[in-house]
Amino acid sequence: MNNYFNVVVRQSIVLLIILFATVNVIAETETHMVDHDCVVNEDEAQRAVAIMQQDLQLIRAGSAGLTLPSIKADQGYQLDMLPQSEVTFVVPPARDSLAEESSAGVVQFTSEKEGRYRININDGGWIDVLSNSGEFLEPTTFKSYHGCQPLRKFVEYQLLANSVYTLQLSGGTKTAVVVVITTLQ
Repeated sequence: MNNYFNVVVRQSIVLLIILFATVNVIAETETHMVDHDCVVNEDEAQRAVAIMQQDLQLIRAGSAGLTLPSIKADQGYQLDMLPQSEVTFVVPPARDSLAEESSAGVVQFTSEKEGRYRININDGGWIDVLSNSGEFLEPTTFKSYHGCQPLRKFVEYQLLANSVYTLQLSGGTKTAVVVVITTLQ
């Protein structure tokens, strides 16, 4: 009986060590992706914040099947969002929302030139960009600033010139989301 107890204790200690090591790796990975200090020290992020703090154009976010509102790069918008349950997406979001009361909305934009574009928002919701044919675009990078305002999150994409794209926001926590699409230099 005493030998059995020693085996169980050793196995428990090994499992605890593995658990703590895994938690540490996850925490280190998240630290590299998230800026907990709300220090926005990158030039492009500072430019987005400056636009977010100017007068914003108010737009009601749309739903697929209707004429989608259009936004332009390097301008600030406040999108009045809809309850996600009322939004029809062009294609279902790449990530499901966990909260029933999530907000969502769909808009379109046109890229004037080929290059990198950054979608900046003041909410932690999910950002999807779709090609004109309805295909998801893969982001080139992203960053979250947890607890920060006005910039909470951005996602970058490589876009073609003179192409119409659909921006789908989902899983949001706000009824109004500030959006700025910046062209990267």
